[in-house]
Amino acid sequence: MAVLGQAIAVLSTLQTDNPLSINRLISFIAEQDPLLVNAIGVLDPKHCKKLAEDLQTLSLIAGHLFNPQCEQLSTEQLLASSHPQKTRLSVINLGSLGDNASILFWVSQFLLNLNRYAQRHPSSQIQAVVLFDEADLYLPTQGKRSTKAPMESLLKRAHSAGLGILLATQSPSDLDYRCRDQISSWFVGKVKENTALNKLKPMLSEAKTDVTSKLGRVLCDPRRRGHQPEGKPVTDSG
Repeated sequence: MAVLGQAIAVLSTLQTDNPLSINRLISFIAEQDPLLVNAIGVLDPKHCKKLAEDLQTLSLIAGHLFNPQCEQLSTEQLLASSHPQKTRLSVINLGSLGDNASILFWVSQFLLNLNRYAQRHPSSQIQAVVLFDEADLYLPTQGKRSTKAPMESLLKRAHSAGLGILLATQSPSDLDYRCRDQISSWFVGKVKENTALNKLKPMLSEAKTDVTSKLGRVLCDPRRRGHQPEGKPVTDSG
């Protein structure tokens, strides 16, 4: 990663007018350009060959994600609205990306872009709300995926940029426990399985009432709401 970071930094200063392409980056590293060798210091240049091969493999598998002719990923463009009086809604469908590896790669770039936006646009007012469905895929308890570190960073700094982050998942206990302290509000629907309820108990232990005893059943007050059909839980406002 250190060699890749230096290669990107050096090559970016040489290509100020053109977008940095992955093919140019591969050639720059494979040729062990003197500027790169000087930048990595005492690190052995032999690492360049393996890195270039890994980048070439990535290009062959997911080269379309690096196409400079395609629309560039930009949080600013996603949030920009042509109607100032209306709230813009952007829906990103990842189904066309294929397997989980491609999805995780794209989402990691999106998260990095959101982090850069948060750094550049601090705000005490809410600017946008970003919802991640199936969030346990990006912030799992086990394993170290490419989305994990940028998601952790975003949870820490989103508030200072006026960004609301919603993580939706059917398995909240599968979210990395080290990041749970960064989540200020939890909204939990009906949970039937005892295993899932037992996993939730430690997370909800600080609640003033036994919340877990209410998650596995439909809450209903016939005097105020009328009978609710089985399988359609309602919020207990009492």
